[in-house]
Amino acid sequence: MSSKPNKKLGIGCLILFALPFAAVGVVMSVLTVRSLLYWNQAQSWTETRCTILEAELKKSSGSDSTTYQAIARYKYQWAGKEYESEVVGLHSGSDNLGSFHQKKSKQLMKYQKSGKPFRCFVNPDDPAEALLYRELRPSMLAFQAIFGLVFGGVGFGMVGAGIWGGKKAKQQEQLAQLHPNEPWLCRDDWASGRIRSSRWGPVLVMAAMTLFWNAISWGVAGAFFFSDKDMPVWVAAICLGFPAIGMLLIGQTIYMAIGVSRWGSSELEMAAVPGVLGGRVAGVIYAPAGLKIAESFLLTLTCFEKKTRKTANGTETHEEPVWQTNQEITKTLGSDHTNKTVIPVSFYIPFDQHPTDDEAGYLWKIEVRAEVPGVDYVANFEVPVFKTSDSSPDSPQDNQLLSEFSTPMSFESALSRAGGQLLSQTPSRCEVIFPMGRNLGLALGMSVFALVWTGASVGLLFSEAPLLFRVVFPFTDLLVLGLCAWLWLEKTSLYFGTDGVEVQGGWLGRGKRRRFEQRDIASVIAEPSGTRSGSTVYQQVTLKTDAGDTEKLVSGIVHRSDAQTIATKIEEILGLTKTKNEKPFSLEKELPEGGSL
Repeated sequence: MSSKPNKKLGIGCLILFALPFAAVGVVMSVLTVRSLLYWNQAQSWTETRCTILEAELKKSSGSDSTTYQAIARYKYQWAGKEYESEVVGLHSGSDNLGSFHQKKSKQLMKYQKSGKPFRCFVNPDDPAEALLYRELRPSMLAFQAIFGLVFGGVGFGMVGAGIWGGKKAKQQEQLAQLHPNEPWLCRDDWASGRIRSSRWGPVLVMAAMTLFWNAISWGVAGAFFFSDKDMPVWVAAICLGFPAIGMLLIGQTIYMAIGVSRWGSSELEMAAVPGVLGGRVAGVIYAPAGLKIAESFLLTLTCFEKKTRKTANGTETHEEPVWQTNQEITKTLGSDHTNKTVIPVSFYIPFDQHPTDDEAGYLWKIEVRAEVPGVDYVANFEVPVFKTSDSSPDSPQDNQLLSEFSTPMSFESALSRAGGQLLSQTPSRCEVIFPMGRNLGLALGMSVFALVWTGASVGLLFSEAPLLFRVVFPFTDLLVLGLCAWLWLEKTSLYFGTDGVEVQGGWLGRGKRRRFEQRDIASVIAEPSGTRSGSTVYQQVTLKTDAGDTEKLVSGIVHRSDAQTIATKIEEILGLTKTKNEKPFSLEKELPEGGSL
């Protein structure tokens, strides 16, 4: 059965789902503008004496919060005529933003009890219209503006995405009818065999996230600071913590934008379209000429599966790697393009892997990285991989096609990329160290998350939230802080020689020293560690004994090839003989269920 009606139905449902968000955004935006106009108009009203007849603070307690409302009734005279009003401030209704209602009700009750005259502000064009307080409440205004911005942005964004998606689906449907057995011809870049890297896409996503985060955090923090002069220190710290994270996001966005501006976009020209299961995906990458200074290029081919999971706020879709291999290119191609660096690409793909399938959620990407002074070079290409008449389960896996342009990954370079340092090396013994904070990206990401989680936990601890939240959040925060500290403070020392392996890791590298004799070691392998950050699956080097026991030697390695090179080096010095050829790993078979970060 065709999925085209389902796609159209999904787009229609997306638009219908988005409309309430857009409507809420419009309403809140109108309220924001209305509040500003009302405030501006009230500034010209005439101050007049009034008598407070009634005043109280109305409290409304819900399941998760308590709101307040200052209520008053007062009388005043204008042009010899007496009027009554119940309008207290610019904003009606109850809320718990700051202490406006508590302070104003206390003041009004004092004047009611004493009988002394108070003042109100009267509209000279309509004397029946008056209010007691005409100052603007930044916290309320910020709340309305942010609510309107977020809901309106999400709503209209989804409506726009739905309309664009509908047009795109219609175009793809027409191409699918023209090429029913050649789905790779349904995309213009795939059909031409020239695929451009989407460098600006991640920057725009990051910029949008940064904009929303800073709009909310700075708006809320500013509102609290302006509306509550007696703010506790811990609340002030939390209010400043979120804008601080916003500044880090701005820095990251600028860093990514500099990288895009420096390296621009690259283009992959495929040797044959499509890439073939039980065959190859090959071609050349045309990159900026400035990359000729790079010593090597790390190419990674990954099969991703789009998965949807339930979260506390609904569902989210992410790309999960299920198969991966990589290679290091140390020599580029000569080219007539003097303003280009031409990088050769050739990967063998096993016959039993998943083909590109939009409906099933499988896609293939080639990533190329190079370390250069300043901002490193990174480019990604989504490539078509299908099972065709050229596919064969017996296709030879010839790894010598790029032997002229690539060299076996050296132990030293693999160790350096893995964050390790070589202390000493002889033909019979090697000593390395994996220092603290070696996974800088993961540690920084976890630190930002820990900062946000800690701020929320501290706020809940001192709030009137249900006891369960005030206990669970701080407790889980201790676990988050512990993991964050581990990423910064964990250190591993590794010694291996012809006589065996010694490893010592843990906090500050002070954990228990473990030793394994050479005669008891069966193999040393690279495998997924069970930790994932985004599309990166971290690897570990594991020692297996003849007794069937497994011992982790070092973890937190980003690239599979680096972990494998380190494992091979250890086996080489130990004198162990490989019994089979290494193959690219399949995350579907090797990654433990639920092993993600």
